Amino acid sequence: MGYLTGKICREGDWYTATCDSLPVTSQGRTDGEAIANLIEATQLFIESSLARGTFEQILLKYHWKPFARPPQEFEPRGFAIPVPLPQVVRRQLEGCPA
Repeated sequence: MGYLTGKICREGDWYTATCDSLPVTSQGRTDGEAIANLIEATQLFIESSLARGTFEQILLKYHWKPFARPPQEFEPRGFAIPVPLPQVVRRQLEGCPA
């Protein structure tokens, strides 16, 4: 498991949650629902890219690198997104600082 970061903001009656590193956004009627929806959407985005064989292209296109552990500090309204990672990426993260 690796981690990405996200942000949440309120827009009218809805909360919008956005992944900082990938083109994934979700919403919900509460901040908790928006975050849960974003976590699920981000995990599905990564799982589908792995299944299609485009995961490496996504890494290169968006210049993102997941954290091995949840970050300890966030921007205001920030949070960690747990994401599934292939074994080769998990091995690269071992020993890397968060």
